[in-house]
Amino acid sequence: MNDDRILEPREMEDIRSKTSQRRIRGWLTVCGDARMLIPWMAFAIVADTLRLKVLSRGDLLQHHQGNV
Repeated sequence: MNDDRILEPREMEDIRSKTSQRRIRGWLTVCGDARMLIPWMAFAIVADTLRLKVLSRGDLLQHHQGNV
């Protein structure tokens, strides 16, 4: 597109439409990535929570056995 040429309304609408479509594709990509990431992060949180519970339970047992 030449800078010295005046764009017609239809051409401007085409440019806006293409820009909008690019933005929508970008958002859909980001949302799709987030949908994939959230379950993995939830799994990591649950795994870490279970690991901490096991460790704290082990500490409680050692502490209790030391007092008996």
